[in-house]
Amino acid sequence: MKIKESKSELMVDELMKKVFEKAKVESGQKSSHGLSKYLEEQFESTGVTLKLLTFERYYNGYILNGKKIKPNRETRDALSKYLEYVDFIDFCNKNSCYEAKKKLSKKLLWSVMANVILLILSVFYFAKNNEKNCMVWIGDRYERVKCSGADFEKPFDKIEQKNFIKVEPCKDDVFFVNGEPVIHYTRYNNEVNFFTDEGEHPIHYGVFTHPITQTIIDSRVKPCDSRNTN
Repeated sequence: MKIKESKSELMVDELMKKVFEKAKVESGQKSSHGLSKYLEEQFESTGVTLKLLTFERYYNGYILNGKKIKPNRETRDALSKYLEYVDFIDFCNKNSCYEAKKKLSKKLLWSVMANVILLILSVFYFAKNNEKNCMVWIGDRYERVKCSGADFEKPFDKIEQKNFIKVEPCKDDVFFVNGEPVIHYTRYNNEVNFFTDEGEHPIHYGVFTHPITQTIIDSRVKPCDSRNTN
């Protein structure tokens, strides 16, 4: 049995909620970091690598209603197995996800309306108090700024600002730790940029990073001696 992708997206909220609820009961942790660290440890032996930072982003998006990052099929299945289901389809079938979403439609509508009102009030409040709630790409990283509607400006994300940095690696640098890539790259108009974390290119909308590969290292990363001479 298959679930249409458009419908499966509606089920992820409930899946994430149950995953963090279970982790809270098992670990006794309450903070995003504590729960994420616990879940990272639980998944180390499953064959599906999910990092602490990934769980923190899931928590921020699905529990705190921040920017949501959609898990892929393999991750959805792994999270469902953590909840003791066969896979994501089994989770949906046994939790009657479709029916639950229909019943919540009216509540969701009111919730959206309430959030719109809160957003409008927040905009006026932050504008009045002149707080820095946006960030913009400057040089090789994001800098926190006052929201102005400028090009490439985006809502401030503490994790992204701290971890997403453009770098110029050379061939002697460390690219993998315990088999996992620590450098990511984008390719746009035959130009390759390197970053210290996964995400969207700061000035090219819709261009996302990929984990670095040995092929990219061999073909696109310069020798270290050439960097020293420049």
